[in-house]
Amino acid sequence: MAENGSAAGGGEDRPVFRLGSMPIGTPATPATAPETHAEPAFAPAAGTATPNSELPTEAAPAPAEIPAPAPSAPVPAAETTSEPAPVAVPETAAVVPDPETAAAPSEPVSVAAPAPAEPAATVPPRAAPRGVSVAGAIGSLLVLLALVLVTLVPGLERLPGVPGSESATVELGRSIAAEGVGAALAPAIDPRASVGLAGLQAAVATGFGQGADAPLVVLRSISIAAVILAVALVFAIGWVLKGPFAGLVAGLFLALSLLAQVGARIAGPDAVVLLASVMALYGLAGIARGTAVPARLSALLFWGGLGLGLAVAGVGGIWIPLLAVLILVIFGWPLARLSRLRPSIGLPAALVIGLAPAVAVAVVAGLPAALQVAGGDVFARMRDSFTLTADGLPLPPGAHAVLLAGAFWPGSALLPFALAWLVRQRTTPAAGLALAWLAPAWIVAELMAGKRAGDVLPLYPVLALLLGLAAGDAALRIGSRLKSLMAAWLPIGAVGLAVAVNAVHVIGVGRIEPIGLGATFLGAAGTIAGWRALVAGDFRLGLTATALGAAVILAAGFGVLLWPIDRIWPAAFIAAAF
Repeated sequence: MAENGSAAGGGEDRPVFRLGSMPIGTPATPATAPETHAEPAFAPAAGTATPNSELPTEAAPAPAEIPAPAPSAPVPAAETTSEPAPVAVPETAAVVPDPETAAAPSEPVSVAAPAPAEPAATVPPRAAPRGVSVAGAIGSLLVLLALVLVTLVPGLERLPGVPGSESATVELGRSIAAEGVGAALAPAIDPRASVGLAGLQAAVATGFGQGADAPLVVLRSISIAAVILAVALVFAIGWVLKGPFAGLVAGLFLALSLLAQVGARIAGPDAVVLLASVMALYGLAGIARGTAVPARLSALLFWGGLGLGLAVAGVGGIWIPLLAVLILVIFGWPLARLSRLRPSIGLPAALVIGLAPAVAVAVVAGLPAALQVAGGDVFARMRDSFTLTADGLPLPPGAHAVLLAGAFWPGSALLPFALAWLVRQRTTPAAGLALAWLAPAWIVAELMAGKRAGDVLPLYPVLALLLGLAAGDAALRIGSRLKSLMAAWLPIGAVGLAVAVNAVHVIGVGRIEPIGLGATFLGAAGTIAGWRALVAGDFRLGLTATALGAAVILAAGFGVLLWPIDRIWPAAFIAAAF
């Protein structure tokens, strides 16, 4: 458009043409305007001073396939005695002078022709990098699952049965497979047994064609599958919240944690409750990310997880997700966000799935037995006194936090850095979800009188996710001497675990196992090398060496050394914790 400007010292108005918001011509003044030649300069040489040479020439943004605009014609400035009519100039078109002002003779003003616009860099379509990311994520997931299988499968059939929830559930499952549901549920049910899991074990044993004679490893396969699926879902949650690398780190630390390894090898409800909790966690993480995750998938996993947890462990299998939802609503999550979970459909479906074992017990054994199955044992143990029972250990509050150092190794060595990241990121949706899931449930678990390791196992996926999210923000790097000392639990724990599993074998059998001894200390050496790489600043190499070293220790320990664990003196104490 044209604007009038007063020349300094001249008192006359000259039009100023603008391309968008950028002036093309400036009013010449007797004091400042340089002398020009009669012929207009259409394309002044580089370095030639023109009235417009001090003004930047910007090409309008255009796609790469649109040709650059043609050089503009010279624009002579003319004297006017009245304000000319505005002339609309398209941003990408050449500047056309106003006919009224161009008619009057005037000193020409040289206008630098805009340089031809360079073709913009070709931007790949959105689907291309997404495809590469998906392919890389699938590869990372396959590597992760292979590592899980390497650590879980060895020695599965050699580990002895654990008294408590595993023995009671296995006995009930074999009774259902041999006699049917009615005959098996008619007698008094052991309160430590999981009716829902026993029915699932009976179905698996019958499917393998072995029925009540199925070996323990067949019944334990349910726990192994549950842990593998939980690790895969933790990987998916990390991918949703931060990216595939965060998911890989989170899945690694959950899969390698000692408590998850033990839970996968026991035919009790802990591993299935872990899977149910991770399913519900994925649903909440999905709606926290908004439209990045389909609402139908979030709702399916959330309510499916609640139904599975209720069926396997009663209220004790779903209290952590429900408490997390309550905290999220209290501290600011709008109900409209939770409505994306479709509770009108999901809640009835979860109740149908979750209450099926209780209904079966009610039909056979009556309502009181059904209420016991649906309620679980979590509230009863909260009312118990501090006595050693089959349902837990008489440990004071804070015991879970102390045991975390060993039960969550190797992740516990880097957990302080992840918690520091959580404090800094506490206002983000991911950190808020982690706090709501972790803090209240951990306090309740510490207040329980009889403590079981499985009570806090559903919280370990959040700890692993914190490590993954912090790694995605490069917050796990060890750069100072203080941090390297804080992370020294990584090599110390590796050496301690190698010594412990060999000691169990020596005490139980009375001799050293050379293969187990060499493998465990080789794994410890790999973990030490990983710690040194982390201290040196190479996080990926350090993570790889640490994961491989820990995997070797676990595979050799459970596969070769720990099978006589029932012969050592703390066996009853360890069994009571599970």
